[in-house]
Amino acid sequence: MPRSLSVILPIFNEAASTVHSTLKILSKLKGITQIISVDDGSLNSYRKSIEKLYPNVIHIELKSNQGKTNAINEGLKYVTSDYILLLDSDLVGLDFHELQFGIEIILQNTYLDGLIYKRINANFPTKIQRTHLLLSGERIIKTQDLKKILQTMHPTGFQIELAINIYWLEHKKNIVWSASSALSPHKIVKLGLLKGSIEDFKMDYSVILGYGGLWRYMQPLLFFHPHEYKNLTSPTAKD
Repeated sequence: MPRSLSVILPIFNEAASTVHSTLKILSKLKGITQIISVDDGSLNSYRKSIEKLYPNVIHIELKSNQGKTNAINEGLKYVTSDYILLLDSDLVGLDFHELQFGIEIILQNTYLDGLIYKRINANFPTKIQRTHLLLSGERIIKTQDLKKILQTMHPTGFQIELAINIYWLEHKKNIVWSASSALSPHKIVKLGLLKGSIEDFKMDYSVILGYGGLWRYMQPLLFFHPHEYKNLTSPTAKD
């Protein structure tokens, strides 16, 4: 029986052009049965133009900003597929072929439980810390696994990627990675030096110390090592 895949796209205060670029790519991908965008209490007015351009997308609007994890949880209520592609809405350089490649890997290999899109263009400090892989918001996960994570592990805010990594590690799931050229702009670029620095600090504290302490954060860093999937022809040759 063919397997199916949905997309959950949490959005907060992104420009209409950015959301449009992402949805334009997603709408062309093969193998996707649903695209679910979740507006997490945005203060701007991008939604009206986007909803008109993409009437087949399920648009969900939250009344207030509740954090990325909660936005994903709200989108999960509408999912009807076997797998979910989680995608950040602020990505720059998102590549159609790289996304399609990852989707084909999952849909064609029944033994795999998930995939992470590794951000190969990340800077050197990011690669040293392995956050270009471990904290990448681009990943495919089984719907039933994401439900278990949210119900039993209770991540909040930006902790969802860490919680997924820990779950995959503890349950010995078969996870691979494939390359992504996309980059997520730092909050300093989006919000300015002062506000961006504060938001970056809050996010880092929440992920590194706020979810079970430093050891919980270190577990995937030390022991979680997905391998690159190479059996199909990859659109990206560099590592």
